[in-house]
Amino acid sequence: MTNMTILKPSREKRLPGDVFTFRIPAIGWLFGRIIRTDANVMNTPTAVLIYVYKYVVKDPSDIPELRKEDLLLPPLFVNAKPWTIGYFKRIRREPVKSDDIWSPHCFYSPSSNKYFDEYFHEIARSEPCGDRSLGNHITFDDDVSQALGIPLASDDPVDSSSPYESITVSLPFTRESADSVLVHEFEADLVRAVKKAQAGTLEGHGFDLRSGTFDARFYGPSAHVMLQAMRPVLTKWQVGLQANISILIRRSGKEVEHLTL
Repeated sequence: MTNMTILKPSREKRLPGDVFTFRIPAIGWLFGRIIRTDANVMNTPTAVLIYVYKYVVKDPSDIPELRKEDLLLPPLFVNAKPWTIGYFKRIRREPVKSDDIWSPHCFYSPSSNKYFDEYFHEIARSEPCGDRSLGNHITFDDDVSQALGIPLASDDPVDSSSPYESITVSLPFTRESADSVLVHEFEADLVRAVKKAQAGTLEGHGFDLRSGTFDARFYGPSAHVMLQAMRPVLTKWQVGLQANISILIRRSGKEVEHLTL
């Protein structure tokens, strides 16, 4: 569940300059803009750098002037889910001008305690500064809801008729010991194993600063099959990283099993 409503699914090509809208019934219509589609975030080709603005209107045709000084959130990365599911709706396309964007863009990597731009070049901290993680429709909905001061919807149960199950793999990290490259390789190994077994798909990932974990979320028809595909990778990395790896299995949106390797 999300606070946003589904508008119309779209698989059209996403381009810099695309202005999109999304709707939260309790609040109104809000706006965002695609800034980059070539960012280097965890080697994910569908990663998109977007701005989200603080303007709220009752009519989505009433598009305000989109100023970089009026962001609801720091610049952030999302995958294709908000568009393909239908939460984001493109309403116009226009070139991105230098005056429209912050430069450099700043993203904090908690695993290395360093700051990077969208192309993974290390930089000095500048504001506004976001997190170097890749979100999806659920994490985006949580971030926006929190910024607007409304209750989160991500923990609500989903339609029990959904045939899909999910696995969240959680890896603890500290600023002193975690290596962002290792984390990315760990996730890449999981993705390859699940894909080879045709067991599921990576839904999203990110660093949770509050819990001190890196989470990678997968979904597919069978959590059991996904876990079997992952086990050799999990065993190898558990030894290499010397860390306890947690597995959360959900069916129909409800927690069913919580494992620690």
